[in-house]
Amino acid sequence: MTLSQTSRVLAIVDEILASPEAEREALVNQLCVDDSGLRDKVQGLLDHDRTTGLLDDFAIDLEGIRPLAAGTLVADRFRIVRHLGSGGFADVYEAEDESLGGTAVALKILHPLRANDLSTIHRFQTEGKLIARLDHTNIVPILQTGFDGGLYFYAMQLIRGEDLAERIESWKLGHWELGSPHVREVAEIALRAAQGLDHAHNERIIHRDIKPSNLMVDDASSVWIADFGLAHLRDGDVGDSSSLCGTLRYMSPEQVARIHPLDARTD
Repeated sequence: MTLSQTSRVLAIVDEILASPEAEREALVNQLCVDDSGLRDKVQGLLDHDRTTGLLDDFAIDLEGIRPLAAGTLVADRFRIVRHLGSGGFADVYEAEDESLGGTAVALKILHPLRANDLSTIHRFQTEGKLIARLDHTNIVPILQTGFDGGLYFYAMQLIRGEDLAERIESWKLGHWELGSPHVREVAEIALRAAQGLDHAHNERIIHRDIKPSNLMVDDASSVWIADFGLAHLRDGDVGDSSSLCGTLRYMSPEQVARIHPLDARTD
């Protein structure tokens, strides 16, 4: 697909995703009438969006994974305090680093039932490997990676605050006149995120999944780029560079069209 064709496909998919679930099949037929090739591309992206959207439920509900109990000690160092959340492949906990006097950290642990999937293990270890290359005030730093008792994990600085998706919901309650605090805050967040990405790009790392839920805003309004699970090392062998990766509504046209090699512009 050329980029112009991809842009058309993305526009159609975006319109369909904005419609009620019950109306989407009819809308696919309406927008792709007499063009089976277009229909296949649109349906493929919709299937990808539905699959990635179900990852959390698939991992937690259907596989029956239960979070680690408070007090569990990981790697003889990290004492679990509480479960913070789950993604498609991992749980995130607040933990105390007993080697540092109980300093609070975020501990990301691969779901145990994913621990026999070599591709998932590779993806998880790749994320830790790439983050470890980075040292920037706007990227969540990694403290340690490891394997303990069947658990693949890595520890990160704990960011106390909310992600940008949550912050946007609160902004919706405010006013958006030019020059308002919200507008200035948006500009500041964009600047800090761009500076963090520039550092990653200088290290040849492409994030490939920049979206509001992967940008953390802490209690001091500092911005942190998180979740490098789909990251790719440009001109290297780290991170899959050919499969469809990312969150559909935030993918670049190059990602959707699987044009390679990708470069920093895709972020």
